[in-house]
Amino acid sequence: MEQKIEKKYIPLSNYFQSTEQSSIQLSFTEIENIIGQKLPNASYLNKSWWQKTKSPLKHFLAWTANGYQVTAVQPGYYVTFQKPVQYENTAETTNNTNAYPFIIRQAELDDARDIVFLGEQLSLKMFKYPYGQQHQKYSVQSLRKSIAEWKIANTSIMLLAIVNGEIGGYLFLEGYDSPYLKHRATLTIGLLDEHTNQGIGTKLMVGAEEWAANNGLRRLELNVAKTNEAAIALFKKFNYVVEGECHDAILIEDRFENELIMSKSL
Repeated sequence: MEQKIEKKYIPLSNYFQSTEQSSIQLSFTEIENIIGQKLPNASYLNKSWWQKTKSPLKHFLAWTANGYQVTAVQPGYYVTFQKPVQYENTAETTNNTNAYPFIIRQAELDDARDIVFLGEQLSLKMFKYPYGQQHQKYSVQSLRKSIAEWKIANTSIMLLAIVNGEIGGYLFLEGYDSPYLKHRATLTIGLLDEHTNQGIGTKLMVGAEEWAANNGLRRLELNVAKTNEAAIALFKKFNYVVEGECHDAILIEDRFENELIMSKSL
């Protein structure tokens, strides 16, 4: 049986249908201005009202029917809608004849706990993954604060690879506030072992470069262990060049290793 949207939310549906943005954050006031009336009390009190996707209420069709999903809710303040871009990678999949579906999207406040858990998993093998060698520990609270600040400043971004409903990897572009350095950003990328060789790292890199170009960045840079051959191959695939080598820069299990400095101009 075909589901029909509630009449009062048709203007909101028209709004999502007319936009080309993949990520939209609307305040409650903006949404009420679009639909021309007040939202129900339940929408102010319960996040679940926004994340509902089953009858009998059908308000959610305003966005789901147009390909959007709710990724973050701050009751009474704002709602973030995201249109996932699904990459079905077949050419780069190894040892698997089936497509390997995943989506790449920007990190939201509610992702903080899962990101911290991912970081703990990756830190156990940080010189294999992440590809970059930055290693900064966040608490859930501090990461939520940072994600909010990145969105406001628009100088940094964290992209997530969502595989089977869970975060399987990330890419972080950390920019600068200084007017002399605003054209630069440092790249860090990490991926769980079970999701390697599936094209996810490639898609994260593509997404990062698209965001960087759209936000006026001219230079991307990173540091990587010289022994991290898989990471270096990925970076060279995207035309990163080695600018220098730091000798005995990294201490791994009582063994010193060299670190490469790589960069790319956009």
